[in-house]
Amino acid sequence: MSNGANYREIQELIRKRIEAGELAFDEKLPREADLAKEFCVSRSTVHRALSALEQDGYVRSRKRAGTFVAWGRRERKQLVALIFDRVARNFDFPSSEMIEGIRETLGDAVGLVLCDSKDSVEREANFLARMSKETDGVICFPIADQRDGQLLERIHGLGCPVVVVDRIPTGYAGSSVISDDREAMFEAVRMLRRQGHTEIGFIGFFKETVSSAMERYRAFVDAIKSELGVDGEQNVRWIGRDFEHNGILLAQAVSDTLFALCRRENPVTALVCMQDDLGLKAMLAVEDLGLKVHSGFEIVTINEWPALELRRPWDIHRIVRKKRAIGIAAAELLLEQIVNPKCDARAVAIKADFIPSSPSGSPALDAVQAWLNNDKE
Repeated sequence: MSNGANYREIQELIRKRIEAGELAFDEKLPREADLAKEFCVSRSTVHRALSALEQDGYVRSRKRAGTFVAWGRRERKQLVALIFDRVARNFDFPSSEMIEGIRETLGDAVGLVLCDSKDSVEREANFLARMSKETDGVICFPIADQRDGQLLERIHGLGCPVVVVDRIPTGYAGSSVISDDREAMFEAVRMLRRQGHTEIGFIGFFKETVSSAMERYRAFVDAIKSELGVDGEQNVRWIGRDFEHNGILLAQAVSDTLFALCRRENPVTALVCMQDDLGLKAMLAVEDLGLKVHSGFEIVTINEWPALELRRPWDIHRIVRKKRAIGIAAAELLLEQIVNPKCDARAVAIKADFIPSSPSGSPALDAVQAWLNNDKE
């Protein structure tokens, strides 16, 4: 190369080496001083060329480690990791439907490694670091700690394909799949309004860092404003997060909350629950107040459990998330990145369904038990 080559020429030459495979994915580039000597230019010119390549996604600079190739196909390991915050058997998480969707989309030749973070950010970080090297990519249900976004973005920046599911941490800019509950929430509030309900309550756990939980709450407030023309915040009640994993304390907290909402001057006559465990406890609390679910007091729950885990699911209205479709979408996004590391990040929203209660067609409890006991069914 001629003396005094400008940074654009150097940028183009290194880019061609990367695209031709002369510099492999994750290979460390020579030091800036060595590149400056090779091209007969100053270190500042080389630094400018590398910065331009980093902006284009061809290289990644790692602090105190050097500059590495970020473009190209990694050696395929035929493994994908699914990292989730914790196993919750009471509501089938991680969902068997979602896992089925992921497996079906990845194909029989690709194995799926399940990693339970057990609500530990340190354990999650360890899994992300290991799986970024041992698998072709990661699908992650992040814990939603404030550190998650930076951690996931760093893994993604190092060239490991990542898709985040359900909640999007602050600072993460990669691909994601969420359940879009907003339209279903509006349907639920419209239906309750048509049936004469003007005081509709909302109970949830205040999870400020969990984007999916906060979206449910915002959808409720917006729907109340749109359909009833009032401030939905006045009927929002938060349950302490410490109660989430203590059934006895949770039941008492929900009971106390409903007692206050139902015994005031303008009592609530319908309730929207952020998640199933609140919906189940609300059903029991309503009956303790001498009301009858559906005919005397209506409940809507964001339904993620198997329906029969709820007590008399036909008596309550459900906003049902499409878990299998979410799994398929997550796997499709991950495969896009594995095949083409330079593809743009995409966000996919899978619309939830609103399923109104149907007590008139509900089976007798003994018939349900018989069905559960019948292996052939």
